[in-house]
Amino acid sequence: MSFTSFIKQLFAFNSKKEMYALGISPTLLKQAKQGDSRAQLEIAGHYFATKQENFLVKAIYWFELSANNQNPDAMFSLATLYYRGVGIKQDLQKALSWYQQAAKLGQPKAIQTINKVIISLLEQKAEQNDHEAMYELANHYLAGDITETDYQMAKYWYEKAVELGNTKALVNLATLYDNGLGTSQDPKQAANLYLQAAKNHNDVAMLNIGILYLTGEGIDKDINEAIYWLEQAFQQGNAKAAYNLGTIYYFGEVAPQNYSKAIDYFLEAAKIGSSDAMYNLGIIYQTGKGLQQDLSQAKSWFEQASLLGHEQATYQLNTNQLNQYIQEASTGNRQAIKNYINLCATAKIKIDNEQLITWLHKAANNGDSHAMIDIGNFYANGTAPITQDYQQAINWFIKASELNNDQAMNLIGSAYLLGQGVAQNNQLAIQWFEKAAALNNDKAMFNIANIYLNDASITHNYQQAYYWLTKAAELGNNAAMQSLSYIYQHGLGVEKDLQKANYWQQQSKQ
Repeated sequence: MSFTSFIKQLFAFNSKKEMYALGISPTLLKQAKQGDSRAQLEIAGHYFATKQENFLVKAIYWFELSANNQNPDAMFSLATLYYRGVGIKQDLQKALSWYQQAAKLGQPKAIQTINKVIISLLEQKAEQNDHEAMYELANHYLAGDITETDYQMAKYWYEKAVELGNTKALVNLATLYDNGLGTSQDPKQAANLYLQAAKNHNDVAMLNIGILYLTGEGIDKDINEAIYWLEQAFQQGNAKAAYNLGTIYYFGEVAPQNYSKAIDYFLEAAKIGSSDAMYNLGIIYQTGKGLQQDLSQAKSWFEQASLLGHEQATYQLNTNQLNQYIQEASTGNRQAIKNYINLCATAKIKIDNEQLITWLHKAANNGDSHAMIDIGNFYANGTAPITQDYQQAINWFIKASELNNDQAMNLIGSAYLLGQGVAQNNQLAIQWFEKAAALNNDKAMFNIANIYLNDASITHNYQQAYYWLTKAAELGNNAAMQSLSYIYQHGLGVEKDLQKANYWQQQSKQ
């Protein structure tokens, strides 16, 4: 008899009496039969609450229906039954599957429980002599990622896995002895275990024993053995081994210096993805030590290493680029000056303001109106080492305006509006704003509109405000768009129009 047929028979027997006894209304049952997952979950809860063995089967039936209809709480409940073996045979794999599905749908308890189930599942497999499960379990205890860090438990399970021939566990066990985690630090035992794993063709162990032969830690120093094992690891595709071989031959401290061999190893390591090797190749090409200098190749290798997160390569790229910008900026090239400022901001390098002002003066002397504005802003803001001086700022803005710079005109207008460096004068402010506006400066247009809207010394002129706001908004000024929305919303100088108010509000958000 199938499980479904069995369930149908259970429901056929005295079902109405049973439903009423459990508090399951006909309406709720109807909703559940129509596929309502919440109703199905509620019925499952009624059956489960009885704690009666014969009702647990029915509870599981309704939990499954609800879970299959994507109810995360039903998934969690069903997972818990499989996890604890309540009313059904314990199945940690099915429990984990349902917990994972519930977690994907945001069930908070499932998210918290998954890690516990994974550990239980691995423990169950480990107790059945599954050495891969032992290895994974030990890794979790070592990393403390999904359970609390426990080095002694990590050591216990690594040792169990080693007994069953797991070479990866042998390497990690050696690491525990190497670092004194879960046991006394024992370099000799670490070296012995690495050597065993290396002889079993584990490339990480080959790398590590090669380095130990190089340093003489836990084993007698032997450069020939070091090179042998590093070469063996490299032959298995270990990038760190190739990098270390390159380092040995490049610096020539423990073996005869051989630039050609070193570069070959660095190239091989870089192919496998070693960012350290890429960085070294960048340095070699930049300095020309070992091969012909090639700054383009150097930059290429630094960029590749930087993309892999190599901080020194990123620093080197920034330093090289910064030096180039400094050289160009020293001639008064304002674009180079801007590039210098932007790179300093991105790379978090402190800007040398004294040097910056010197460059800007050179650019201003070359007739660059934007440099004149920059100098004026130094005075307006009192940016060190310049002492705040609005009059000096105005002088520089006027010089820039004489070169038809609309930004300078707008800044002069703002100075008259605020009375900074000049006597406060709204009419002169409007004149300067209008000069800038004639050159399509949208900020100046917005400033004119604000004067007509808000300044108490001038009679409100909503039509003029509307005119300038519209022009500024058409040029993409978000603040003008928001003000236009406000004008239409309240009917200031225009007919009240909520549709247009909403239009401009939406435009400002784009």
